[in-house]
Amino acid sequence: MIFNDSSGYDYGNALDREYSGNSSPEFVSGYGGTDLSQPIGEPWGDTALAKMEVKAEFGHGANPSEPILTTKQLGQTISEGRGLGTFVESLPAAIRTGANVVELSLNSGEFGTGPDYYTKEKLQEIRDIARANQIELASVHTPVQVVGNMSGFDHRSGFSDETRHIQLNEVRKAIQFNAETAQGGAVVIHTGEFQRTMFDKPWGKGIREGEYQFKAYEEEPERFVAYIVDDRTGQIINTVKKTQVVYEPVYQTAKDLNMIGQRDAKTGHVFQEEDLVGVDKQWINPKKIDQLFERVPIWDTEKTQFKVKKLEWDEFMSRAEKWNRTHADEIARDPTLRKLPEEMFIQTQMENRELQARGSSLFHGKYYEMHREERDALKEALDYYENLDKHLPEDQKWQMLRTHYPVRHLPDMVKGKEEDVRSILKREIKRQTDEMRYTHEATAAADAQAAQTREDMAHMIGVEKYAKEQSAKSYAEAAIYAYDMTKSKGFQKAIFVSPENIFPEHGYGSHPEELRDMVYDSRKKMVQHLIHERGFQEDKAKKIAEQHIKATLDTEHLGLWKKHYVRNEGETEDEFEKRFNGWYMDQVKMLDKAGIIGHIHIADGFGYGHANLPPGAGNLPVVEAVNYLKSKGYQGAFLSEGYGDAPRILTQAWKAFGSPIYSAIGPIRPAAPLGTRFNDVQYGYFGRNFPPNYIFGAYSPSNEWTLWSQTPME
Repeated sequence: MIFNDSSGYDYGNALDREYSGNSSPEFVSGYGGTDLSQPIGEPWGDTALAKMEVKAEFGHGANPSEPILTTKQLGQTISEGRGLGTFVESLPAAIRTGANVVELSLNSGEFGTGPDYYTKEKLQEIRDIARANQIELASVHTPVQVVGNMSGFDHRSGFSDETRHIQLNEVRKAIQFNAETAQGGAVVIHTGEFQRTMFDKPWGKGIREGEYQFKAYEEEPERFVAYIVDDRTGQIINTVKKTQVVYEPVYQTAKDLNMIGQRDAKTGHVFQEEDLVGVDKQWINPKKIDQLFERVPIWDTEKTQFKVKKLEWDEFMSRAEKWNRTHADEIARDPTLRKLPEEMFIQTQMENRELQARGSSLFHGKYYEMHREERDALKEALDYYENLDKHLPEDQKWQMLRTHYPVRHLPDMVKGKEEDVRSILKREIKRQTDEMRYTHEATAAADAQAAQTREDMAHMIGVEKYAKEQSAKSYAEAAIYAYDMTKSKGFQKAIFVSPENIFPEHGYGSHPEELRDMVYDSRKKMVQHLIHERGFQEDKAKKIAEQHIKATLDTEHLGLWKKHYVRNEGETEDEFEKRFNGWYMDQVKMLDKAGIIGHIHIADGFGYGHANLPPGAGNLPVVEAVNYLKSKGYQGAFLSEGYGDAPRILTQAWKAFGSPIYSAIGPIRPAAPLGTRFNDVQYGYFGRNFPPNYIFGAYSPSNEWTLWSQTPME
């Protein structure tokens, strides 16, 4: 067979010995020169009708004389490992199946695989195989066994710089491997940066209040878990569940004191209904955390206790929204100031702990001065007693002592022995000293606890903030390495790092909007580095960042969001699928408009499991998505990942995208204005796609052989 694309590039099957017959594209209308306005052959008759039939059959809306993808444009991803060997073995196998473009997917899960095991000779051999067969090595995929995110997240220990650097080092090795083989193009990295909820994200919410577009699981809105990270260590130190509640004191407000509309004497602030008011009737500024501890709790005279209120999740969502509105200007300058509901939750918990510690300090501290005064008085009394005239009677000494030092804790001792008075005074001095020691130890410990709680509170942040920052930092560092490698090697095609949208349940980065934001955040980090560390102008830095950080769109992974897509009540399966496919295409268009797609993995499925079927073998709008991106000017690689039907990983893709096919003796169906395509010949027999009902020529058995029934063979 001769696989021929619209550019005129002839690709021969490895078994072909020569090209003969009418195999040039000019023979077939629409593929090189024959004018479609001229009817060819009896079966088609009117050309206009033929065009309409062709458009109806392929339906992609492009020029009906051109396929969506040709055999030259469509490639595949190949792996190394058990049963596959190294790329030196798996690359020729892919070439024999007809691959023109190849991605090398590294495997570090088995001994003898991964970039570390390729010698200079093997790397040269890979390049030679590609060059000899005129194929393009388009990209390299990082080992999925090692690199699952770039944030440094580990399910066992949370986030760590060590884990982040291990993952980053694997990406750097993949960039080096790219430089030695593909010499440009994508270095693909699976995302899954951290666990997050779906239902409460802007893209997870429905149109109306209380409705959802996506849910991780049915009970997610009621039973979700959010994580809190200590940004000093990266450790996950707390979890927040919606079912949890927090109690806090009820504090007096301007409404309680009938001060609405009045002006604070010191700041000039006009009191609003919910403004907190301190003990001196002063306004408490919610932006200043220190002032929050001047709040006045309301006393409940009937219950003889301070009033408290129960806070549930909706309250923390409301507080976060209010905080973000109040601090909108600061957040615009520094997005990390934006508050999350889980942060408001943990802040309330920790404020209560700090209040408790400060209260304990005050409680013990108020007795400290009293005990110190008593102790000083007792010491003076002891000195006075010991200095009295030794010749005075004991009862006079005692009377004089009580007259000059009326110590409150001095007992009315029994008159008599001199040593009894002295012993009692010393015992009382020790008791007061012990009280002082207990008080200042307890007070100091409470003050230290309050200070520690305040310090910790400042570092308790939602996992989203911490992980996104770490991921952006890692991608920027990897992209800078890719830029330096591209520049030092003098490659015409830039090496770029390319996060790929992985399974929805793997976490942040899998949703198209998250993928877009991840690329934007990483580019921003890279720009900052190039400007501040290397002195680049901003325009040049932005251009470099855009060249070296691009997204990989996996068409089947995008379709896996179907299992989390919330059905409408009473919706039929067809209606549900149509609505989801509309969402699917909206996301493809959004990513294209964002200008971030640099690489495409093509696979199909049914949206409920990772099938990795070739395009057209499932029910996702994969062909439509690829056609849309190509029509919008996408110039990157197209790689089939239809491993679920490995023998047809390419042939099914060629069929789905309308790639032409020619035989060595000419087109099998010369009358067709589009030429012969894979859906015409795959399972076909001499131009027909159904088996023959007779055998003739050399294929017929000899006349000496007959059926048991003696039925003659034609």
